[in-house]
This record gives sequence, structure tokens and C-alpha cells, in this order.
Amino acid sequence: MSPSTVLSPIHGTASMLVRRLSDQLVSWNTISSMSTSIYDTAWVSMIAKEVDGVTKWLFPEAFQYLLDNQLPDGAWKHSSTQTDGILHSLAAILAMQQHCLKPERTNGSVPVDLDLRIAKSVMVLEAMLNSWNVGSSQQVGFEVLVPALLAMLEKHDVKLSFPGRSSLLAIYHAKMERFTPEIIYSDLETTLIHSLEAFVDKIDFDQVRHRVVDGSMMASPASTAAYMIHSTSWDYEAETYLRKTIHNSSGLGSGSVPSAFPSSIFELSWILSTLLEGGFSKNDLGTDNCEKLGFFLKTELERGGGTLGFAPGLMSDADDTARTILTLSLLGLEADCKAMTKTFELRSWFMTYLGERDPSFSANCNILNALLHVSDRMEYQNQIIKILIFICDLWDTGSVQDKWNLSVYYPIMLLSQCLYYLFQLLEGGHSLDIPPNLVETRLPIIFTQILTELLREQQSDGSWGTRSSHEETAYGLIALKCVSSSHWAPSISSKASESILKATVFLEQRSPKWRQAEYLWIEKVTYCSPDLSQAYCMAALKCPSPQQEDTLKSFHKVSSKAIQKYTGFFHGLPLFSNTPEWLLQLSITESFLVRSKLENHHVEIFPQRETHTQKYLDYIPITWVATNNTLLTKLDNNSLFEMMVLSVINFQADEYMEATITPLFQYNLQPIRDIIISLDTASSSQSNGNLTNGISNSSKSPITQVKEVLSKFITHIMTREKVQQAPPSTQQELRASLTTFLLAHITQIEDNTRLHKQSELPSNYDTPILSQRSYFDWVSTTSAEHTSCPFSFIFFRCLISSTKGKDALHTTRQKYLADDLCRHLATMCRQYNDYGSVVRDRTEGNLNSLDFLQGENDTEKKRELMWLAEYEREHLVLALKKLDEVTTREVMGRLRLFIDVTDLYGQIYVARDIGIWTKA
Repeated sequence: MSPSTVLSPIHGTASMLVRRLSDQLVSWNTISSMSTSIYDTAWVSMIAKEVDGVTKWLFPEAFQYLLDNQLPDGAWKHSSTQTDGILHSLAAILAMQQHCLKPERTNGSVPVDLDLRIAKSVMVLEAMLNSWNVGSSQQVGFEVLVPALLAMLEKHDVKLSFPGRSSLLAIYHAKMERFTPEIIYSDLETTLIHSLEAFVDKIDFDQVRHRVVDGSMMASPASTAAYMIHSTSWDYEAETYLRKTIHNSSGLGSGSVPSAFPSSIFELSWILSTLLEGGFSKNDLGTDNCEKLGFFLKTELERGGGTLGFAPGLMSDADDTARTILTLSLLGLEADCKAMTKTFELRSWFMTYLGERDPSFSANCNILNALLHVSDRMEYQNQIIKILIFICDLWDTGSVQDKWNLSVYYPIMLLSQCLYYLFQLLEGGHSLDIPPNLVETRLPIIFTQILTELLREQQSDGSWGTRSSHEETAYGLIALKCVSSSHWAPSISSKASESILKATVFLEQRSPKWRQAEYLWIEKVTYCSPDLSQAYCMAALKCPSPQQEDTLKSFHKVSSKAIQKYTGFFHGLPLFSNTPEWLLQLSITESFLVRSKLENHHVEIFPQRETHTQKYLDYIPITWVATNNTLLTKLDNNSLFEMMVLSVINFQADEYMEATITPLFQYNLQPIRDIIISLDTASSSQSNGNLTNGISNSSKSPITQVKEVLSKFITHIMTREKVQQAPPSTQQELRASLTTFLLAHITQIEDNTRLHKQSELPSNYDTPILSQRSYFDWVSTTSAEHTSCPFSFIFFRCLISSTKGKDALHTTRQKYLADDLCRHLATMCRQYNDYGSVVRDRTEGNLNSLDFLQGENDTEKKRELMWLAEYEREHLVLALKKLDEVTTREVMGRLRLFIDVTDLYGQIYVARDIGIWTKA
């Protein structure tokens, strides 16, 4: 990479930021640029203190701040999420109710319009609760905070009912089942101390005094306020802490407070490591100031025994510990990771806090980055591999949305930095024995997918994020510079360079707004940090753009000639005719990486024939990956791979029927039909673990071998995890469709046999097959069914069902329209297939659509067949339109993938026959 050319204005700004932070170390316990919170301010406003027998509100300025910032409709500006607005409103209404009930604490009076303010706020809150998607909330502790506040408001006769209440309370009760007050009364470290307000009426606050550190309850103003309100003895240290918070936080004495104060270690380690990792040197930032900050962080790390929290003296967490270790490593200072790994390592990942139930993607990335940067990284090779596997597994589920930041580009940035540095280490000859499947396949796939995602999702103005966010754009630009550093095809490199330039121009133009509020970071409520936002923007510009001579050479070994070949072919198909070349090339690059994974994923069901190449293995990954990359609603890697495996098996099933069943049983197929029917009625409880491999055992009779193979085929499909999670009715539907698929193959073999006999009769003989069945009957039943489309569609529905025990299409109307859609799709696909496979079918004696159609020659028949296929497409489009009217956008987006891939195979067959030749 070469030095960036847009640096001079930001060097001075960056060094000023670091100098200011260095100067603040004199009073480190006031370092914080976190935005203020209505929620916490409301709690602080409810503290009352008795002086000389008179009880007054301790912080009237906090309540005045609530009143001054209430919007005309009764709400408060809630940072970024619905949950923010709900929490702010709940706490603020509670504060107003308290002030309304006790006017004597405010010199005997309250604002004359306080009742009206409360009424407006309750109406707005009800509207927010009625539209709240409880399951999508990410905020820390919302599942205990919201129910607790609802219960407090009910004491003031404010009773709120809403659709998600039962779901919320179910989560709340499940969490509270594990709670006992002794957890808080003991000395056991727990994050519950940060949210004591959730346990009003459930704990004795006099028994938690020992939890106070530097005057606060884990640096939470709300938790500290709840403790002060409900303790019977006054805590002057806590009062001092809150006064300091009001006057030294970003509220600057206005009465407002942030959701955490101070946040010195968090902000110092994140800001400094972000700038250094972005390419700023100690000299750029000021060597003395960097060393001063580094000494502070190193001292605090040692004081904590090798771990620390977001401020000195607080409960340790892996995130701040890792970020501090990374900072020290980037400063050239030694840091020991042993305490971090010992404290936070679990069997499959690292937890952020002790007792954490759900892992954080970003925390594990930060830990990985720290381990990669220390000089003794070889000692932590097992931990590095563990995190890499965890990251790959979580990435493949599509669940990279992080618990500490709203932006999906934040974890993507962290992962991109880790992977780029890891590949740099490997290419530099550093001793890291990473398993080949990770280095050669899984990580390169992710690297490629990140680049695709960034180039796809960039806005026209060069930004990323739904609101043209400067901080999210900084995340995206840092990530893009990392993942575009590989040796990509020219069109990809050109697109990446264009994207980098657009993002650079956007950030430069937005430089006056770098410190403006963008509520991306997650605490109890979302918050912003102007210092951190500015640091990310500067790091994004400073981070050098990739240059050809410095690209990662061994990142992936996909043939550029093969990429060019398949790009040309797929670009010529209708589905991809308007797809940008760079997107097709990225998709094909990813597909070849997935192909190697597919080859190594052995599903031994059908006996393998050695005489024929499996060219469909080239096409299957491309059809699924490229189509997925062109859609707005993308399918996760796991589900996508399941469909690729199913596609491979379906090709093999077709080959098995033609190459094995036909020559052995074509004149006596009833025993095979009996086997299929018996398997349909058999129990589907057999697991994959009990299956033998797919190699035929010559000591067994042909019938026994066939039964074992078909049994394994059905069992493999029916025992997939997502199928097992589907409703029993959907499982039965899938099993019945599988049976129909296999029986259709048997009928097709019978039809082929009759066709062969017919070819031996005089040309004027009334052919048995054509006189018995109409083309419409044949193509829409037997022929459509043995395409595998109908049963694969039901299987796909199981994969895209987000809720266990529920079908993605569960209403009568949805299922009816989906079945109609699928029938037209399967028929159309068969017609396209027959159009392209006439030569193979004629050679092998397979019944083809053209055998039914009238015409002087094949050219006329193919023209007629194409007309019929387009007729089926018209009905497919109509069914799709009707289904769209009764189905969610997310489900329809995913169904579109199946439809387009199936359609794509038809388009491929029109252009090129990729079927398996079973005869020479």
C-alpha cells in the first residue's frame, strides 16, 4: 500500500485530539465524550435529599432539562432506535409523575402544564409500544428495564397494553428465574450492578453499598440514582459522583448526564488504537502524548492484573482489555494476554463480561486483533484458531449484527482489519499454523463477500449507512481498503478504487460534521462519542489505499482465465445481462472458493461413476452465489450451501435413475415403485449418523442396494436441522413431494422405454405414448415433478423460516399461490431444459418435450416450445405478484432467490446442456 495523499489537514487535528486526551489524564475520572441520555437524566431528577428537616429534589436542573427537551408531541428525541424512545419516555414519565405527586419538593409548585405533558407522553409511548418489535431490540438489559419501569408506572395508574407485552414478559421471567438478590449482595462481579434500577422492590438497596466504586454503581448514573433513592442512609460519595457527572460530562452542567461516566479507558484505547491502526505514527500524533497515554493504559492494565473495564476500578471486560493490549502493541509496548485468555475464554468463543450468555462478534474480533499483534502470538495460536472458527461459523449464519454497535459496518470493519493483518502475517512468513480449510477457503470466502457487500451497498454519494452517516462511512472505507488489497481482477480493482475515491470525497466534504451526533453505539440506550467518531473519520482517510505492487499475493488461487470464461457466459444470460461485470467476477471468484468447499463436503448417497466429469459442480455454486449477490434480501451462507448440496444431490439422483435403475430394471420397475412407496410410509427418524457410505456393496442384491440408496437420499433430506424444526405438516408435505419426485422418475423411465419401442415401429404407427397422454398433462406432472423443483421448493421454505416450528408460508392463501407458482416454475424450467438437451435426449432415448410437439422439423418445434415456456412465465409472474400481496417483504426476497436460480438453470440449458450424459 502507498501513503495516502489526503493527509495534511488531518494530521494536526489528530495530534490535537491526542494532546487533549493526554492533558485530561490529570483528572482521568472525568474523561468522557459520550452523549447524554434522557433515560439516565430522568433517574437523576428523581433523587430527593432531606436538609434541615426539609426534603427537596437534589438535582432540579436535571428535571428542568427533561422539560426543556420534551418535544411538542410529548416525546423526547430518541437517539436511533424504538427501544431508545420507549426507555426515555418510560423514565421521563415516571419522573414527571413523581414531581406531580410531590410538589412540595419544588418550592410547593410544579409546571402548570405538567398533567398535559404527562398525558401527551403516555399517548406517544403507547404508539411506540404498539409498533415495537420486541425480538429485534439489541439494547443492554432492555428485557429487565422495560418491565420494571412498566410496573413502576402502574403504581401511578399508568397501565400500558401492547402486542409485544407477552413476548417481553416471557423473556423477562426467563431471565429473572436465574436471579437471586444474593448475586448483588455478594462480592461476585456482575454487570447487574450497572442496572440496579431494574431491581427496585426486588432487592434491599442498603445491602449494596459495598458495590459503590468511586461514588458510582459501575459508572451508571441511573443505577447510582436508584441506589440513592432507595437506600435508607445517605451516600455523600455517590452525591459527589453525580455532581461531577453533571458538570464534567458532555452535558456541561445543563443537568443532563450520559448513560455511563466516566469512560476513560474505553475512549482512550479505542481512539488511540484506531488512529495508530489507521496508519498514524506516534510522531504524527505526538510521541510524548502517545507515550503518556500508553503509560496510563499499561499501568491500569497491570493494576487490574492483566484485565480492565471501561474505566479504572470497574468490572473487567474482554473488549476494553483487548483494545488496550492492541493499543500498547501498536505503541511498541509489551502486553501480556494470559490474564485475558484465562478470564474470558470459553469452549468456543470469548465472552465480553463474566456471565455473558450471548457472544459478541465485535468483542471476539477485538480479541483476535490483539492476539495477532502481540509479539508472542504463537503462544495463543489455539485461541486465534478458536476465534477464527467462531467468526466463520457466526458469519455463515448471517448474524453479524453486533450487540455494542448498531451499524453492521462496525463488525465488518473489525473483521476486515483482522483478516488483512492475518494474511499479511502469513505472507510475511510468520509462524502461524492455521488449518488449510480456514486459510484457503472459509476466510477467503468471507473476504470476498465483504468486498461484494461494501461495493453493493455504497450509496451514490459515496457513503454507507441508511442516513449517509460519516462514522459508518469511515467504518466502510477502512474495511474496503483492507479487503480490496488482494490481487483482484481488473474490473473489480477498478470498481474498488472508484468506491474508495467516492467515500474519500464524501468524508472530506463532511469533515465539519465529524463530531456531530450519530447514535451508533449501544449501551442501555444508544449513544455517540464525538471524539471516537472523529478518530474513525481521520483513520479512514489516513489508511493507505491498496496499490498493485503491495496486494496480498496468495490470498486466493482462483484462475483469472476461468473467471473471465464464466463471466462471459453468464453475462450473456438474460438474468445477468444487466449485472455489472465486477459483481459477476466477484461472484464467480467466490463461487470457485465455494466449489472447493463443496467438493470436500462428502455426502455419500449415490454410487459415484468414474467415467463422466461432473461439470455441474462448476455451475451450481455460480448459480446460487451470483443470483444471491444480485438480490436485496440475501440468504445466509449456511442456507445457501444447503441448497448447493441439494442441487448436487439432485443431479446425482437424476444420474442414478438413468445410469443405474434404467439398465437394471427398465422392464420391471414395479419393485422399485414398491420400494419408494414403502419408504414413504416408513419412519423418518433415522439419522445421518446411521447411514453407510454410498458405495455399492456387491454382496447385496440390486434391489437391496437400491433400497439403501433411496433410503439414504430421503433420510439425508428429512433429517436436515431446518427441516426437523419445521412444523409436522410441512415435513409431511416435503416427504410426500420427495416420493412424488422419485415416482416421477420411474414413470419417466417407463415413458423412455415406450419411446424406445416406438422407434422400432413403422413411422405411420399410432404411437402408444403420444396417444395415451397430452403434452400438457405430461409436462405439468411427470416431467415437472422429476425436475426436483417442487420438493426442493418445500425444502427451501424450511430453510428460510426464521421461527422454529413455523413455515415461512403458513396461510392457506400463501401456500396455494406458492404451489401454483412452483408448478409454473417447474414446467417452464423443464421446457427450457428440453430445449437445450434435445441432442442428449435423442442419443440416450429420453422422452423430450419436442416428441409431443407438432412441426416440420426441430427448429419449428423448438420455436413452439419456447412460446409455451414464455406462456408459463406469464403465469409465474402473475402468481408471484399475487403472492407478494400476502407475504412479507423478507420472505418474498428470499423466495425470489429460489425462483431466479430455477429460472437460471432453464436459461443455462437453452445456451448450453450441462446435464450428465449416461451413455457414450
